[in-house]
Amino acid sequence: MKNKPTQEQNRAVAELLRTQRRSKGLTQEQAAQRAGVSLGAYGKFECCKRSVLTARFRTVMNILRALDINAKWFIAEYLDSKNTTAG
Repeated sequence: MKNKPTQEQNRAVAELLRTQRRSKGLTQEQAAQRAGVSLGAYGKFECCKRSVLTARFRTVMNILRALDINAKWFIAEYLDSKNTTAG
């Protein structure tokens, strides 16, 4: 059984996306376009209404690329099983 991310982890990822997007001077719409996701979906990721941590791997990678977030670091920090708790 997969480990479920905690609400704290979901909030941390949402904040990371928001901070990184703003540092790039992008709107949510621009970030969504770069990532190949709808504006509604991207907005839900940033507002923590939908978890990036449980999204499809391809979607996660597209968002990371769009925001220039290092995938190896992100995976080690947020997706590594030792960093999640059973839910």
